[in-house]
Amino acid sequence: MAIKGESSLAAKRAALGNYLKMYFNKNQGVRIGETAVVSRRLHKKSPRVFPHIQILIELDAGQVFSKCTEPNRAVHIDVYHEPAQIKAVPLARRIWAAINKYLEEESDRFRQSETDELLQPSDVAGRIRLATAEAQGTVARLVGQGYDDYTEIPEDLSDHVHLVMELPESWYGLVLDLIEVTEDAIYEQGYQIRKIMGISHGFKKGVQMEEIRGFSMPFFPGKKDKDQTDNVIRVQNQKQAIMALARRLGSVEEVEDLLDSMRGNLLQRISNRPQRKRQGNLDALIDQMADAGLVDKGLLGPTLTEEGEELQNYLVGNKQEMEALLRRILRKFPKGSKRYQRFAKTQFESRSKEKINKRKVLRQDDESGSSVVAVPETVLEGAKRSLKDGLERVRISKEDVQVYGKRSYVPIDICLLVDCSASMAGDKSQAAWQLAEYLLLSSRERVAVVVFQEMNARVAVPFTRNQKRLRAGLRSVNPEGMTPLAHGLVKSLELIEETGVRNPLLVLITDGMPTYPLWTYDSKADAIKAARILIDAKIRLACIGVRSNREFLKELAAAAQGTLYIVDNLNRDTLIQVLHEEREIITSLRE
Repeated sequence: MAIKGESSLAAKRAALGNYLKMYFNKNQGVRIGETAVVSRRLHKKSPRVFPHIQILIELDAGQVFSKCTEPNRAVHIDVYHEPAQIKAVPLARRIWAAINKYLEEESDRFRQSETDELLQPSDVAGRIRLATAEAQGTVARLVGQGYDDYTEIPEDLSDHVHLVMELPESWYGLVLDLIEVTEDAIYEQGYQIRKIMGISHGFKKGVQMEEIRGFSMPFFPGKKDKDQTDNVIRVQNQKQAIMALARRLGSVEEVEDLLDSMRGNLLQRISNRPQRKRQGNLDALIDQMADAGLVDKGLLGPTLTEEGEELQNYLVGNKQEMEALLRRILRKFPKGSKRYQRFAKTQFESRSKEKINKRKVLRQDDESGSSVVAVPETVLEGAKRSLKDGLERVRISKEDVQVYGKRSYVPIDICLLVDCSASMAGDKSQAAWQLAEYLLLSSRERVAVVVFQEMNARVAVPFTRNQKRLRAGLRSVNPEGMTPLAHGLVKSLELIEETGVRNPLLVLITDGMPTYPLWTYDSKADAIKAARILIDAKIRLACIGVRSNREFLKELAAAAQGTLYIVDNLNRDTLIQVLHEEREIITSLRE
């Protein structure tokens, strides 16, 4: 049994070594297991979503950390854990023992190699640099001396163990052992490891390698290398690919539709093409899928490779799990600086730090009271008690203190009014749909979607808290045609009044100007007139648009006494940040 176990471990090492070579040759990194990121580049925690790691593809780890004169000479390994100071020397000893074990178990392979001269543990340990928040150095010096000379590491080491391995490709299988003993050392020192949700590839300044919102597709080896690939790694890559596609397309169902449209004979593929129309131009996405080994591009259109077929089968068999994972991703609030400007004509500009109800006054010890003292009422209570006690002057004691009550939660039902003209096809409309899903998953409010396109407007999704109903309505929309903005405003007003929404917020998302009128021959004037109607209906308008249309949108927002947000790009993260700010403003104004 021991021999079988050793053989299985050797096979895993070989599979991982081959897999790392394939990734590294495509200038990509990988996630190993749930806690480790491995590449030949620098790693950076995503400023927007952690635990998500960016691999900076232009910064070579060996040249930065070890001053190598040639690129691609070092492997960079980060193993993530809860914030802690991991002791470096005990970890170094574990790594030394792992090197010893690796040399013993791989001795036959090394004896057959004429080029590999690293046959002593000290030689190998001298080429592995370890760094934690507590100490750093080569494994050899940490084990031999208990310390090493300090070297500046351009990383925050409070939440991960950093390893740089300057060894030939024939030693890539050792990565598996290094990650395992590092995780064991973290546990042994009383700390928990931390799961990494995903990785992406980009540049130091934050510009993504792909233009599709950080879309990062793992590489899938072909049939030739299939038997050498560890199944655990393959499943991990399939999950990563499905999530990347789902974030780009908007849902797991859309991914399934896209894969279906590239499967089967020519007649079946042609009949499935209309399903891809609502996604806009997918040429760049298809190119990336081809580079990843999922699609073959032929004269008769793209078709799934064997790896693509396996990906679709995995999706069909694990659809619920993938949808749950996507919901967790969509629910996350994006971090980072604001990329929009706010203009408001409304009289409500101030915010209170604590949401209080001044119509409700309570004793200080009441659990439903706020921390804000009701001064007039407190003085009155003190005066009444002083008069009753026969005091000459008013004295205020602790039991006289009165506070305002906390304001109860007031739901804000949101109606998204989305421009679905031809210019919104693809990423822009997908950003609006992802905003709708985020609102549904992250709050208690109901969400509705009204779309305007061609020569009219319609309710795509009535007010709902049901995610399936939301998705079904969104899937029925195909952006095309003109921009009948006035129709959209009127249709939204009708929906809100028919539904009887008490605290409505109408959010207009558009990238263009109105191009089709409602009452006259002037589409802009009709849109302004429709916006004015919102004031009498007591519907708050938040308008989100692009810089090129700022002057018209300012006039539109002012006509409705609403708020205008000018954004650089209509993407998911910016839209969520805008809605978060707008909801905070509304909530702070409720009395």
